[in-house]
This record gives sequence, structure tokens and C-alpha cells, in this order.
Amino acid sequence: MCITRNTDLVQSGAIPIGMLTGGLLADFIFESFMQQPPTLLDSVFGNGNGLGMALLFFMPGFIGIVLSIMGAVSRTLKEAESKAESIT
Repeated sequence: MCITRNTDLVQSGAIPIGMLTGGLLADFIFESFMQQPPTLLDSVFGNGNGLGMALLFFMPGFIGIVLSIMGAVSRTLKEAESKAESIT
């Protein structure tokens, strides 16, 4: 009963923190990094204003794809899934 409320509180509190840190990361770190982008990033994102935000949106998607592929080929995860199916 109390655990659900605590997790909701943490989740709700993390949203504005994520927005604030995401904006700061995009403006001050990624934007300045993309002023002189490596050639691979320059060919993907182009050049101009807003490249920090483009990089900020690209990174979680790319990391999610990589982790999904790693999970799909993971032998340990497949064994855990087959054990879970045999229990139910």
C-alpha cells in the first residue's frame, strides 16, 4: 500500500528534474560539443542551431536499440525466460 505511493512520488519528482537537467545538458554540454562535431555526427545531424537537442533525443534511442539487441542475443536472458515459462 505505502510502496506504491512512494514509487509514484519518486516518479513524479523525477519528471521536472529530468526536464531541468535535460535542458541544461542540451544547452551547455551537447550544444558546445556539436559546434565542432566529429565527421560522423556532422553527417547524421548536419550543422546549425539545435544540434544539442538533436543529440539529446538521439542518444536514448540509440542506447535503447543497442540494449534491445544485446537482450535479444543474450543467452542468460533466454535461459531465464525459459525457466520462467516452465514455472508457470
